Amino acid sequence: STREIFAEKKHNDVPVILGSNANEMTTLTVPATIPKSLTTYRKLVATLFGDLAEEHAKLYPANSDAEVRDAYLSSSRDLTFTWGMRTWARATIAGKSKAYLYYFNHVPPNPASKLLGAYHAAEIVYVFGNLNQQRALEEDKQVSKALMGYWVNFAKTGNPNGKGLPEWKPYDKANEPYLDISSPPQTKNHLLKPQLDFVEKYYAMKANPGAVSMR
Repeated sequence: STREIFAEKKHNDVPVILGSNANEMTTLTVPATIPKSLTTYRKLVATLFGDLAEEHAKLYPANSDAEVRDAYLSSSRDLTFTWGMRTWARATIAGKSKAYLYYFNHVPPNPASKLLGAYHAAEIVYVFGNLNQQRALEEDKQVSKALMGYWVNFAKTGNPNGKGLPEWKPYDKANEPYLDISSPPQTKNHLLKPQLDFVEKYYAMKANPGAVSMR
């Protein structure tokens, strides 16, 4: 497994840039699969998380039908993407290499921006400077310029930092720095820590079914 490869130091031990987006699941989730009512959502959470359902409810709260969508998509995001990126960063720094973690939080301009947010793969056009010139605002151009700088520096040296760019600190487990890619990008700490610690516990208990009572 991937975990075993890293644990046995058989992975390609090189610096990495890795990260996820604030609204990963808006374009990856079939709308019909999202619970339409609070009652249905709570039943689903109870089924999936068992004895952890109450803790899940505190971390991904929904107190009305209108709040279900965001709670459901946020939980799915962390289970599918955000926790995995943190895990990869931790596995990388357990070797000799550095990991530069990001969280793309900038909402691209488009007619459905309020619905989609910072959707899956939205950062790619910024990294490659391939913006929609008819929609791009000045802040989009500035975010793109910064990301192109980080990625070019990383390709050259293995370190994304350089002149004129906000500092991007490499990940460490104590401070958990990451680059919040908004306008402007800035280093923050402890990305969604309570949520990701919960996901870690959930997956650990899922690997040992006897530790979780599924209602």
